[in-house]
Amino acid sequence: MTQRKAPVHRLGLSQILAYGLLFYSFASIKDSLALHVGVSDSAIIMALSVALFIEALLAPAVGQLVDRLGALTVLRAGLVIGGVGYAMLTLIPTIEWVWLSIGLVTLGHALGTYTVAFAVPVQFDEKSARRKISIITFYGGVASSLVWLTQSALLPTIGLQNTTFLGGGLLILMGALVLRMKTADRPPKVSHVEPFRWSLLTRDEKKALLLLATSGAVDYINFTGLTLLFITWFTYQDFGVYAVLLASIYGPFQVAGRVFEMRYASQFDARINCLVAMIVVAISQLFILSDSIAVVAVGMAIFGMAHGIITVTFGYVPNLYFRSAVFGRAKGWIATPKAIGSALGPAFILMLFQLLEAQVFFVTIALSVVAAFLFSGLLKLAIRNDLESTS
Repeated sequence: MTQRKAPVHRLGLSQILAYGLLFYSFASIKDSLALHVGVSDSAIIMALSVALFIEALLAPAVGQLVDRLGALTVLRAGLVIGGVGYAMLTLIPTIEWVWLSIGLVTLGHALGTYTVAFAVPVQFDEKSARRKISIITFYGGVASSLVWLTQSALLPTIGLQNTTFLGGGLLILMGALVLRMKTADRPPKVSHVEPFRWSLLTRDEKKALLLLATSGAVDYINFTGLTLLFITWFTYQDFGVYAVLLASIYGPFQVAGRVFEMRYASQFDARINCLVAMIVVAISQLFILSDSIAVVAVGMAIFGMAHGIITVTFGYVPNLYFRSAVFGRAKGWIATPKAIGSALGPAFILMLFQLLEAQVFFVTIALSVVAAFLFSGLLKLAIRNDLESTS
């Protein structure tokens, strides 16, 4: 049978747009959107958090769609839906309309970002999936930096509404046309979907699901909360014009971390790489606490590299325990608490910052350690007999 190739580079470009616009961009547009609607920026972040929480509950259903329809089909639909929602954000200046638009944005986020994107190379060619997941994340790693810097230039020149129209149009174009493939070039559709229930799982598979789900949830409370806090924190630190630049450092260094993982660390157990990176994330936050711009820049670079490695390895590790036939649903179960963490993170960390100010970082450092401790339990579990952990 002819081996079909996943459109890896097009998938990578899609993740720049999907992550950049459907999540990261709210850090840069929230103030303008709040002013447009006549509410506080906290109300926008709260609306995003609620929508992300609802998204989390949809994760198992998304996983089923991935296994039944194919990950690429689901991903393309997500980009179009997210694009429509993003373009709608400023059409009517009421908070109720923004809620509706953010609902579509987060549905697009659920269908069009890493959880689904990583399943595409697994379904096309499971043996080369780890390398291809790494390549996809190279692109996604610069999503925050590109969007923050681009939108900081676009907002004062073309305005909020044209900025959201442009972003929505790019997402729709990517989903509808750029990722389109001939039927013959796609993996064949599955005629019979293999059952996937808790009662059918082995003891180690059950433990793997629980450890991946809980460690991912804690890690993403931190990650989403911190990434949307950085600009606010650096502004609070009186770094002035350097606030956005400092916040943008971690994006390119995510790519550096992913290059390092693919070229120099891919021969090692992905679980160990991920565990070490989680510990390094905790250490990086000590640097970010500094009042020196140079030290903070180093901390942001370390944070970016470490989280870049986490994204690749955490995306691949479920494949060590679950076959491609059930990969979508396994990822869906894992993604549910992880997505709940993503939903709670921005509001939770922002609330802690308002109460504790700089001391919020002692909480986030503790959460990083807890995530690493939970993830370490995977090292005791046996991986699939037909797949080596270092492949």
